Amino acid sequence: MFHKIIVQYFSISKNQQKFNDSIFALASGQTKAGVSIIRISGFNSLQAYQFIQKENFEKLSNEQIQEKYQIQPRYAYFKNFYSILDKNKQIDKGIFIYFQGPKSYTGEDVVEFHIHGSRALQRKILYELSKINQFRLADQGEFTKRALINNKLDLMEVEGLADLLNSETEIQRQQSTNQFLGKSSQILENWRFELIKALSNAEAFIDFESDQDDVEFNILSQTQEQTQKILNEIKNQLNNKNKGEIIRDGIKISIIGKPNSGKSTLLNCLAKKEIAIVSEIPGTTRDILSVVLNISGFPVILYDTAGIRTTIDKIEEKGVNRAIQQAKESDIIILIVDIEDIDDKYQINIQQNEQLFQIIDNEKYTVLTFINKIDLKENKIIHYIKIFDKEIPVQGYISAQNNTNINNLIDILSNTIQKKIEFQNDYIIEENSIITQSRHRIELEKCMKHLEVFCFNQNNLQADLVCEELRYAVNSIGKITGRVDVEEVLDVLFKEFCIGK
Repeated sequence: MFHKIIVQYFSISKNQQKFNDSIFALASGQTKAGVSIIRISGFNSLQAYQFIQKENFEKLSNEQIQEKYQIQPRYAYFKNFYSILDKNKQIDKGIFIYFQGPKSYTGEDVVEFHIHGSRALQRKILYELSKINQFRLADQGEFTKRALINNKLDLMEVEGLADLLNSETEIQRQQSTNQFLGKSSQILENWRFELIKALSNAEAFIDFESDQDDVEFNILSQTQEQTQKILNEIKNQLNNKNKGEIIRDGIKISIIGKPNSGKSTLLNCLAKKEIAIVSEIPGTTRDILSVVLNISGFPVILYDTAGIRTTIDKIEEKGVNRAIQQAKESDIIILIVDIEDIDDKYQINIQQNEQLFQIIDNEKYTVLTFINKIDLKENKIIHYIKIFDKEIPVQGYISAQNNTNINNLIDILSNTIQKKIEFQNDYIIEENSIITQSRHRIELEKCMKHLEVFCFNQNNLQADLVCEELRYAVNSIGKITGRVDVEEVLDVLFKEFCIGK
């Protein structure tokens, strides 16, 4: 029984597949550079060797070409490159490398040309490659897709690679690298393997005929205890305050406040360029503007919102509603207060806007309050403001117009972000957060629910029905790593890759 289940759950539908064509693409990007790399992958990829041969090229298999020209895998050969359309013309000289499958990125036979980085030369060779029989230009991410199909990478590793290519900050690089190198997959596979063993043991004893009435109960009870440990580990991952998703997608920070309080000026100041239109006319910003920033190594999406006030202008009212909604969806909120709007009793009039007050007064939201335009009243020191007689602590004083104390604001933001995700210097390496996308969280939540039914059996289900819950849990983990069919995920994922990857 154990062997049967192991085979059932570890047989991979994406067995190494023989494609009937070879794909090629520029792997180094379509820019002028010192060196460009053109990659070819497929069963007849060594047909590209005809660029190296000045004489006419015979149509042979990869094995025959390798033997005839004594091509050693993983050796760099410095060669002259000739046009395959006109053998009398040398078009370049560079490096030729052959990676024999399955010891290659895609698991297939792979050829690489390292040529000079002229865009005209790139186009010339790509055009002539298209003239070789059964050669075609690769689709987006197709090299990596073949690597996935040929079991060189699992789905988590592919997602990690996509995130690595898109990473812009050090913490994003750390997280995506761990995922790409298979550290997250290893944890998931360990869980999956242990659950499969538990399922095998449980089903074996359910099928075991015995006169002892308590045998099935005892074995099932022991299996439930073993599974409880995995359940607790999954719960710890789910209770990580969305750290992985926040690091991958960026920390959402919204700037809110009354019209003309300096929100757009602050956005431009932090972005170090003019993103938002700044005007003395109240209500200039009516839609949400955003900019991606790197704040102390953390990825941040900063939103400038419409000034919040009561208005009879229908268009401005829509902007106000969007601003409030954006603030509610943010990880951190920056409340900007114009120093001239604060009276001698530290009271600020927000025109009885209950929605704004509900955000500020709700412990669910992380709100940082900064007094702006301090250059207008330099000697005025304010430690708190009052809104509806509620004291709101002030985190700092700035002049966005004059760039005063902006570094202090950035330091406060950085510290708040670190507390928000409980960041430590080696957090990514030590904690190895598995969940980096909502897809992972959804499947782990499903897995958790199935394991809870299996472990606690509060509905007093029969043993065979309880074991079915364990099987569902195994499948949920398999969907994360791609061991269970996830075709709909792949279509979206590979669109994020460039052509040459």
